[in-house]
Amino acid sequence: MTTSTPTSAIRAATPGPGGRPGRPTRRGARAPVAVAIAVVAALVAWLRLPPVARDTLWAEDGRVFVQQRAAGDPFESWFVPYDGYLHVVPRIVADLAWSWLPVGSLASGVTVLSCLVAGVVAAGVWCCSRGLVASPVVQLALAAVTVLVPLAPLEVSGNLANLHWYLLWLTPFLLLHRHRSATSTVLASVAALLIGLTEIQAVLLVPLVVLARLVRRRTAPSRRDLVPVVVLCAALVAQLVVAALTPRADAPGAASTVPQVVLGYLTSVVLGTWVPSASVMGDLLDLAGWAVVLVAAVPFVASALVVVRSFSHSTVRGSDDDASGRVASGRMVLAPVAAVASVGLWTLDVVVNHGPDTRFWFADPGRVAELGLTRYGVVPSMFLLVVVLCAVDALLLSTRRRLRAAGAAALVVLAVVAATWFVGPDTVRADGPRWERSLGTAGDVCDGGAEVADVAGAPAGWGALLPCDVVDDVP
Repeated sequence: MTTSTPTSAIRAATPGPGGRPGRPTRRGARAPVAVAIAVVAALVAWLRLPPVARDTLWAEDGRVFVQQRAAGDPFESWFVPYDGYLHVVPRIVADLAWSWLPVGSLASGVTVLSCLVAGVVAAGVWCCSRGLVASPVVQLALAAVTVLVPLAPLEVSGNLANLHWYLLWLTPFLLLHRHRSATSTVLASVAALLIGLTEIQAVLLVPLVVLARLVRRRTAPSRRDLVPVVVLCAALVAQLVVAALTPRADAPGAASTVPQVVLGYLTSVVLGTWVPSASVMGDLLDLAGWAVVLVAAVPFVASALVVVRSFSHSTVRGSDDDASGRVASGRMVLAPVAAVASVGLWTLDVVVNHGPDTRFWFADPGRVAELGLTRYGVVPSMFLLVVVLCAVDALLLSTRRRLRAAGAAALVVLAVVAATWFVGPDTVRADGPRWERSLGTAGDVCDGGAEVADVAGAPAGWGALLPCDVVDDVP
């Protein structure tokens, strides 16, 4: 098999001498496209949530971010640590929601703003994937993964408490991208600052990306490329200082064992990418055992082999070596970074956050349905899909028609999977309580003479304590 790339296609998609693209690019024309991607992606994220979930505050959204903003002034809570680290982006969004929106629309407004953040991240992935993959279709597909990954509606999508996962997803694209203008560098640096002050787990990705840059062929980073890396490192230092000064509470229960970590990855991440439903997954495992997981892993293993093959072939071509080497080296860096990040982030999360929802037992696959899936599988699943899309990129640029057809077929399969699970089957807040009803109950408490009322959210016990003068003002 060969995945060699047509010379004309490569020259159009890869940098030429001096770091400039081989074909003139209108940078101004990319801005409207990025805005359109952000808006469409935000709408997709919104539509994937059940109606009740859109009007329900989830966990820290109410009890921490909204409640602390309601108790203070604008900007006051932005740098307040919670559970051992800073959460700047969720706090900024909560501040905007509280300042701009009527209290009666707060829950749905928080969902809209959270979906918009996901949309902006999708646009960022699209912008930064240029130069890492050559096919414009694959660049769009990478952006689409942000909001179409099957596991997202489970818990991650549409709330403040899980915005940090989207920032984590953006991180390797941001750091691997070659920034060719001052504007790009400034925007990337601002994004890196927000990532570092929100997502402490990015500390795992920085050395991985730096190492990948050191081994990347023919494309040593420029000073502009290093600025976002330095900014992110500085922000992460601040996070580590906060973590040292305000340590988080220990996770309950016994630590996860190695078999639990491995089998959890195989079920929640590998199989969960294709079947993001705990009940369906449990039925499949009961029916066919762990052979189902092996079948689910085949596309990822095959994709990794295609990426390696495309790189090794590009290095032996004659006149096309320079151009094809540039395309394949970007792909060859992105795919391993994504694969290692997938395994590393899952391992970090389930070891640090061990508990009942991260334990999986080899002898009883039916427990997957009992325990359910976990948010810790979402970003690792997204990074596995990056490996698949890197392979698709290599296939679509092949000189062989059958390989290009295979790449197109792979995209169709991914689209079918995304459409099948468009609305999440197991969204954790699908049963409410709706914010409007919670406000009505809180109003009854205030009518009884209370000064503060608990406006219920999901899960139980995670509502927002709001002053009764605010609750009473709701029409």
